Amino acid sequence: MLETFRIALRALRSNKGRSTLTMLGVIIGVFAIATLIGIGQGVKRDVSEQITELGSNLIFVVSGQLNAGGEGFNPAAALGASTLTDDDIADVRSLADIESVGALSLISGFVQAEERSAPQAFNLAVEPDVLALVNTAPLVAGRLLNDDDETARANVMVLDRGPRNALFPGRAPADIIGESVNFKGAAYEVVGVVESPPAPFSFGGPDFSSALYLPYATARETIDNTQLFRIVAQAADGADVPAVVATIHDALLENHGQTEDFSVLTQEDILRVIDEILSLLTNAVVGIGAISLLVGGIGIMNIMLVSVTERTKEVGVRKALGASNGNILFQFLLEAVILSLLGGLIGLAGAFAISFPVKSQVGLTLLLDAQTVGLATLFSVLVGVVFGVAPALRASRLNPIDALRYE
Repeated sequence: MLETFRIALRALRSNKGRSTLTMLGVIIGVFAIATLIGIGQGVKRDVSEQITELGSNLIFVVSGQLNAGGEGFNPAAALGASTLTDDDIADVRSLADIESVGALSLISGFVQAEERSAPQAFNLAVEPDVLALVNTAPLVAGRLLNDDDETARANVMVLDRGPRNALFPGRAPADIIGESVNFKGAAYEVVGVVESPPAPFSFGGPDFSSALYLPYATARETIDNTQLFRIVAQAADGADVPAVVATIHDALLENHGQTEDFSVLTQEDILRVIDEILSLLTNAVVGIGAISLLVGGIGIMNIMLVSVTERTKEVGVRKALGASNGNILFQFLLEAVILSLLGGLIGLAGAFAISFPVKSQVGLTLLLDAQTVGLATLFSVLVGVVFGVAPALRASRLNPIDALRYE
């Protein structure tokens, strides 16, 4: 066994350039698969931590029937005009075991400050409780929205990192408190600045670092077509969250005339939905990466067939000295597996190497756990076995007399 391994390595080292080019397809394939799976796993972990940080007793009411009667997540149900109303907010607020409730609206339009604008801003009209419930970003200057802003329909605004940098580049957060921002033809005073870290994914759209916040009551009174985007509720400490969800569902179902055109989601539901989406995306891109492995496997098979032809006389000599068909088959199959496995290990090393730049430059976590490494290694071995069988069989079936005569 050890001698067979040495012969295989000697044969591969004798054609270093060809062996390297043969491995290239496997290197690219394993690198792509490991990277894409790692990013998918990393995003799942980051989002899970992001959501669970908010607490396990948050409940979201959203427009549309997202759960599609047990048939999986149906994102198309959330498209179109919102079916939620202010009566729904009142109904949820009146229920027992509800500690706090907040309304959230998504508003189109651009904010401007002098000659600058923030086209990427995520404009949200919120009730004060929403900021405390769904955004854990620290306050770095000024204050958050409060009940007085709601009561007075005040033209005030809180900026997160994205719109703050776009509207007031290079200025410290404390320096922009009191500045005026124009939105929908009205002037809004900046009363607070929060600082969210960039996130690869957030429920309901862009990450909160791109958000700006204005009072919900102000938006409802002064901005046309302000639709209720989300209702966020927090169950009381010690409350049975599934029972609270059922109570909210029944109350809103009655309010909507028994038409279930809304969904009530818990943290677990959101994590399950996100896991579904990311798993589908990961599987799709991994399938694309597997094409490179297929190409690499075909390359290994072609080169091994060439190697069998070049070493026909060697095979004849070994058989004349007593090597069995099984010995020859194992010899060439081992060479194919070594080529494929070595390519896979190089691909994995490349994935590990880019994990730090991906995190620092893009903000994505590339999580290469033992399962991912194991799968990539297994794929590499399987490629070598599957595509090495045909050349190995051909070598093992050579007639020793004909092989010795081969020139």
